[in-house]
Amino acid sequence: MNKQTQIKPRLLKGFRDYMPPELLARRSVIERAARVFESFGFQPIDTPALEYSDVLTGKYGEEGDKLLYRFRDNGDRDVSLRYDLTVPLARVVAMHRPVMPFKRYQVAPVWRAEKPAKGRFREFLQFDIDVVGAAPPVADAEVVIAGISALRAIGIEDFKVRLNHRGLLNAVLRSFGVSDTLQEDVIRSLDKLEKAGVDAVTEMIAKTTGSVTQAGELTRMVAGMPGTAELSQLVKLDADGQDSLDELQGVMGLCRAAGMGDYIRFDLSIARGLDYYTGVVFETQLLSMPRFGSVMSGGRYDGLIGMFMGEMVPAVGISIGIDRLVNALEEAGLLKSHDIPVEVEVLAMGKDMLEPAFAVATIVRDAGYSCEIYTGFHRKLKAQLSFSAKKGVKFCVILGPDEVSQGNVVLRDMINGSQQVVRLDMLGRVLGGGNG
Repeated sequence: MNKQTQIKPRLLKGFRDYMPPELLARRSVIERAARVFESFGFQPIDTPALEYSDVLTGKYGEEGDKLLYRFRDNGDRDVSLRYDLTVPLARVVAMHRPVMPFKRYQVAPVWRAEKPAKGRFREFLQFDIDVVGAAPPVADAEVVIAGISALRAIGIEDFKVRLNHRGLLNAVLRSFGVSDTLQEDVIRSLDKLEKAGVDAVTEMIAKTTGSVTQAGELTRMVAGMPGTAELSQLVKLDADGQDSLDELQGVMGLCRAAGMGDYIRFDLSIARGLDYYTGVVFETQLLSMPRFGSVMSGGRYDGLIGMFMGEMVPAVGISIGIDRLVNALEEAGLLKSHDIPVEVEVLAMGKDMLEPAFAVATIVRDAGYSCEIYTGFHRKLKAQLSFSAKKGVKFCVILGPDEVSQGNVVLRDMINGSQQVVRLDMLGRVLGGGNG
């Protein structure tokens, strides 16, 4: 017999495994958010992990396109793993033509070939909600309010949703003399303000515009985070800029009317570097843990779906980075890891007890309890009880030949150590606290 070659177990950088406690904790966050979004009328959809590359490319900007996991499959098709859930949604709307306004949510992994960092992975889970076919400010306010409500339902209170408007930011750039052809490049640089800082972003913008003075004044003004009233005094807005400011103030006014005023604020530095954004944009920061970056972001993208349909379709959405959020929650002690929720362990004392054990397990599950049969190698009762104690099992049902022959089982309370002989037909009632 040939000696088997041992393969070294290893993971690609930026990817990770999820063991049961972490996965159950993540599922808890998803379920709470889903209940909130469904209460707002959002409905679930799902899309494939792989798309034709031309569906995805040209939507995120040059930098985004470089982060696609792109390859040719066995049929020599040019395909890519999805970068986000928004562009696939645009394809879905164009193909299926749902009744508008269309409100959806989706939870799914996405992939980006970027440099991993704390809370940042190459494969991660996003939870998106979107309203397609509805104009501002109502739909924009609704997704922001729904997102705030979801974070609160998860147990987070110490956060701020920072809002801006791409039309307003474009107007500010025009007031500084930045031409329309250079605005997207400048916005992508401004989007790096929080990570790179004022000096680095000033240098980036100066390379784009050719003016160090202009770049410095622009960057310092944007980073200074003026209020909307101050902004009107600092720059002269054209008509489009004023309309964008009015739209943004309308969204914020509706959020305040819904009682969410404490969670929002205007921030001119919010740019959202993806090319498809056209209107209100927003990012959410955990105030006590800013190093995790934005845990919930999004905005209006009125031109994206039209790239697939040949007509303008308004749309706005928000995305929660589940993995980043769960990491932050665990670090803050706001989310505990969950153990596997097994309540009852059935212990068979000998091979002849295996068939009765399976029958008993069915009775226990039918009574509404999670239950498993001990499948380990230990045959002694003490070792099986020790295993059950380590798992945190609440009860053990012990099957021995004498008890089974009389239609009984032994029920052991693993919390207080007491045990009693119970008739099999009364097991469900006794587990539930009945006295038989």
